[in-house]
Amino acid sequence: MCGIVGIVGKKNRQKMSASELFDMCNMQKHRGPDDEGGVAIDCLSGKINKISKGEIADCKALFGFKRLSIQDVSIKGHQPMLNKEANVSIIFNGEIYNFKELREVLIKKGHILESGTDTEVILHMYLEYGIDETLNQLNGMFAFSIVDLRINKLFLARDRFGIKPLYIANTSDAMLFSSEMKSFIPYHGFSVDFNENALEEYLLFKSLLKDTLMKDVEQVEPGSMLVFDLDGNEIKKSKFFDIEEYHRTDTKDSFEDLKEQFWEMYHDVVRRQTISDVKVGCQLSGGIDSSILAMTVAKEHGLYDTVSCKVNCSDQVDAPYIDIVNERLKANSHIGNMDENYFIEHLIDTVWHFENVLSHTPSVGMFQISEIANQSGLKVLLSGEGADELFGGYKCFTNMAFADSKPSEEDIVSAIVFRDGKSETAELQKILPSIKPDKYYEKRIELLNHFTGSVFDRQVKYELTTQLGELLERQDKMAMSHSIENRVPFLDNEMARFAWKVPEKYLMDYESKEGKFILKKIVADILGNDFAFRKKVGFFIPGNMFMSSNMSFINNVLSGARKRGIIKCDVLDDWAQNKLNTMGGLNHFDSAVFLKMFTFEIWCQLYLDGLSVEECKACNIK
Repeated sequence: MCGIVGIVGKKNRQKMSASELFDMCNMQKHRGPDDEGGVAIDCLSGKINKISKGEIADCKALFGFKRLSIQDVSIKGHQPMLNKEANVSIIFNGEIYNFKELREVLIKKGHILESGTDTEVILHMYLEYGIDETLNQLNGMFAFSIVDLRINKLFLARDRFGIKPLYIANTSDAMLFSSEMKSFIPYHGFSVDFNENALEEYLLFKSLLKDTLMKDVEQVEPGSMLVFDLDGNEIKKSKFFDIEEYHRTDTKDSFEDLKEQFWEMYHDVVRRQTISDVKVGCQLSGGIDSSILAMTVAKEHGLYDTVSCKVNCSDQVDAPYIDIVNERLKANSHIGNMDENYFIEHLIDTVWHFENVLSHTPSVGMFQISEIANQSGLKVLLSGEGADELFGGYKCFTNMAFADSKPSEEDIVSAIVFRDGKSETAELQKILPSIKPDKYYEKRIELLNHFTGSVFDRQVKYELTTQLGELLERQDKMAMSHSIENRVPFLDNEMARFAWKVPEKYLMDYESKEGKFILKKIVADILGNDFAFRKKVGFFIPGNMFMSSNMSFINNVLSGARKRGIIKCDVLDDWAQNKLNTMGGLNHFDSAVFLKMFTFEIWCQLYLDGLSVEECKACNIK
């Protein structure tokens, strides 16, 4: 788990500053405090050379790297990593869970591998098979770049679900790429400009499909590869994975057979994802996904550290279940207590690291969990993210599956695309006058209509393609804010494939009206029905209540938004003064809108105004 940075010039050779490259790397030093490196890529000489701070290189491109050492923590894992001829190089962020099996095959084919890293395995996979077959064989989370001067091409690739972030930016003289957008700021040809389309999309939804708040910066899409022709400066985009590859199979296996198959599969997945040369723990929320994960990791692999966040609020109903799991395991538990002071103090830190508006208050909870993990000597956390999307765990799934009558296409769109609410255009324009929602609605509806299968299967694919991306970005960036690698076993290639083998009737149980039924039954076998079959609440943090405990903070931020003039604050002022902390005041949708617009102003202060986190706190928190 690391941070990667690249500068690809638009001339065949131009002067590039190594100091500028390392400044870009240091903007994400939290991603890799253990080591750093850089190389200059010269197409004319056909060589890749290591560079140091202060050098000026005549070259086509620069690669930079910040390392968080997880596998083979020795210097042998240093990146950028080169082949022996120094004409192919890789920078890699992530973990490949089947790298040991792939390594054995490479050795049998005569490859000599000098480290115990998955990075070196990817490099030799590419040398042996080429980029397409390499991507087909990788099981893991990754964002990497490979440059090959034998053919003068540069490859950028991101894992199939988008677990690891990867961004590209275009300037007048270069194409930039990085694990985090803030790394573009030190580049001389880049300036942070506001992308209004992204704000409009955020106002309507909890996630962005491709855009970012920074103009001319976009995400490399999950399951995608970009090929940069270093001679002609042309970029070709392609998909090496498409969610449409998944189809619900017509298995004849019984419910009990599938439960046994799940356990066999899950143990294999967890075994792969606990491989590490550093200390591993589990992120425990008390929900069934993180609980079954923590129990498996403890009992099968002897790893008993759990990390949790408890909230000083009676509405966090999952808190007692954290205690049940920890007591059952006799876990070495590390628990943070979230209150209004912590929330307000670290909301600005969270926006800085997330690099976007916040759609979810639990982002601050994730920040605290990662802080505690770091203080406890952990470097890897496993989480249950992805289970709800794959196995139908959200209320939106049960609402659709157990509707009283067969839904029309309009009902389907309403339940899936607009599951979090929908405001009238006139109401939205009171906050952002320029907004025209229809173009964003049409794009989402078109995406849903692209998906095949039953209504349930289309809904699963939609959730995996939209909402999941935002949650994974939160997991990654909050964990990496404290140099913690976050792994998501439910999104292992084999586990995802298994989920599509389970018939819909075993996921959405019509008798009990329960979603994610097979997982709940598996957990019930261990922890009982009361634990498994309870109302789903999720990771609850009362952001409205916490923020309203410090009205000067709210007023200071909204005052900044009024002066900036991008959004209109009349509605937000009214909500803040009259509804924010009243029972039944703000509905779910309006509460989310308030959080997004509030944190947008914080984002503006950090990224448009260029304030440091501490300066931003000094301006707003009195």
